[in-house]
Amino acid sequence: MMIRIELKRRIDRDLDELYKAANELGEEMGELFTADNRSQLRNLETVAAAATRTSALKNHVKNQTGKDRLRRESEQTWALRRGAASLGEKLLALLDALGGRATSIVSALPLGDLDQEGRDELARTVEIELQRGVVQTAVCAALYEA
Repeated sequence: MMIRIELKRRIDRDLDELYKAANELGEEMGELFTADNRSQLRNLETVAAAATRTSALKNHVKNQTGKDRLRRESEQTWALRRGAASLGEKLLALLDALGGRATSIVSALPLGDLDQEGRDELARTVEIELQRGVVQTAVCAALYEA
C-alpha cells in the first residue's frame, strides 16, 4: 500500500516537472487546431485515456501526422513544421522521453522481491500514466488557447 502511495507521488512530481513542456506544446496545438479540427485534440485525449500499451498513443500521433502530410499545405496540422520539428514530431519526442522517466521512477522505489519482469511491467504502467498526464495538460492548454 505504501509503495502505491509513493509511486503516485513520484508520478505526480514528474508530471509537475513536465507541465511547462506539455503546456507550451499545447499552446502550439491551440494555435494550429481551429474550431473545425478541434476534434483531433479530443481524439488524442480519448486515445491517451483508453491506451493499454505505451505504443498506442505514439502510433495515433504518427498516424495523424502521416495523414496530414498528404493534405494541402493550408490544411496541415500535426505535420505542420514549427521551427525544426513538426507538432507531431515534438509530441512524439516528449512521449518518447517518458519511458526513461518511468524507469527512473520505478528504480527509485524499494520494491523488494519484485523480479525484473515485474519492474518492467510497473515501468510500462507508469509510462502510460505519464502519457495521460502530459496529453491532458497539452489538450487543456490547447483548448484554453482558443
